[in-house]
Amino acid sequence: MADQTVIIGGGPAGHELALRLGKHGQSVTLIESNHMGGTCLNVGCIPTKAYLAKAKLAKTLKGLKLDVGSIPSLTLEAIQAATFRTIGRLRVAMEQDLQRVGVTVINDTVVSIDNSSITLAGGMTIPYDRGVLATGTTPWIPPALQAYSAQHNLFTNETIFSLTTTPKTITIIGGGAIGVEFAFIFSALGSKVTLVEVAPSILGNLEADLSKEVKRQLKLSRVAVIEGATLTDELFLADAVLVATGRKPRLPAQMLPLDLTQNGFIKTGATYQTSQPNWYAIGDINGRSLLAHAANDQAAQLADFFLHDKQPIEKPIPNVVYSLPAVASVGVKSNETPKGAIITNTSYNVLGKAQMEESSEGWVRLIHQNDRLLGFHGFGVVIEDLVPLMQVAIQEKFPLSTLASLVAPHPSYGEILKLAIERAATDIFI
Repeated sequence: MADQTVIIGGGPAGHELALRLGKHGQSVTLIESNHMGGTCLNVGCIPTKAYLAKAKLAKTLKGLKLDVGSIPSLTLEAIQAATFRTIGRLRVAMEQDLQRVGVTVINDTVVSIDNSSITLAGGMTIPYDRGVLATGTTPWIPPALQAYSAQHNLFTNETIFSLTTTPKTITIIGGGAIGVEFAFIFSALGSKVTLVEVAPSILGNLEADLSKEVKRQLKLSRVAVIEGATLTDELFLADAVLVATGRKPRLPAQMLPLDLTQNGFIKTGATYQTSQPNWYAIGDINGRSLLAHAANDQAAQLADFFLHDKQPIEKPIPNVVYSLPAVASVGVKSNETPKGAIITNTSYNVLGKAQMEESSEGWVRLIHQNDRLLGFHGFGVVIEDLVPLMQVAIQEKFPLSTLASLVAPHPSYGEILKLAIERAATDIFI
């Protein structure tokens, strides 16, 4: 076993791996060039969802015919300040976690790497036996948009958090999860939003009916959605333009030669090992799944491999888009359904809790065969909290007839899973 592990990158993957190895007494050094928490904590998942929470509140208040503009805590400046405070608290908590388990954290930039040591911009040289790259990704701006990149009103999903006043108009280019979530945010806060996607459909990687649900909700939120679009100068005349067209890998300077995928991500094997035998790559940098929870899981599996020689396994990874309300998927989609499989749909409107909270708009879909769950897709309140059980059911091949014995609290949104599983297990459709 290696004596000294160096991890480059303190985002979800790097932090999780360092924490797990440190808990087992391993000698670990974590190098982070910016803030602890990486993209997810500082300019990604956490701030976006913090803004979405305020957007959801604004949407609710608008539904009650209240003047959202008169509420100080719902100005963009106040939302930004509250979000930055949250980020600061979480950074400190992450750093304290690593300190408690004896991980050495160095805030510096890597300038060169050789077969046995890493040199930092500050002059420090760190010896290592094995290294782990967890440096994540950075926004990708397509060549077609490069000519506009110097415009003062052009933002990426990372720089958009610098805004302190809500733009009257905003064009969002990119109809993936990031673009859709910001469309809901700015619409709820009072902007006139245009969402532009050059592909035939927004959220084209999701179950088709989920994409339709999101488009319907965007329309209700008065977001103009343009699909199959051609980019024109007119789109860039909005007060703000958000480019959310994807991510590209962030590779350390002067890294040892590594095999890359066609898209420029680091190519890894079954154990996350790179083409350099003593280097591994986890999280977004390997391009397998650009999701924070996937990065966490890769880190956990790599820790088990380092500590116990336990081989990583492929898992179905949940995909959630935090629209209002959210949509979630895991496993096979309807257009991937094998011959003989059954699709069962169950509506939220059968739930007492959904009815009394006026949140009955939603449904869940189970794709199953031979008493096994193959896929789960859903739309509605707290759907993101229901998907983990479905993920492990697919992964571990739990019989639906066994899952049907679960007891869900009443009243709760969890009852939708029990009802859906019972119907699927008994092939009852009502």
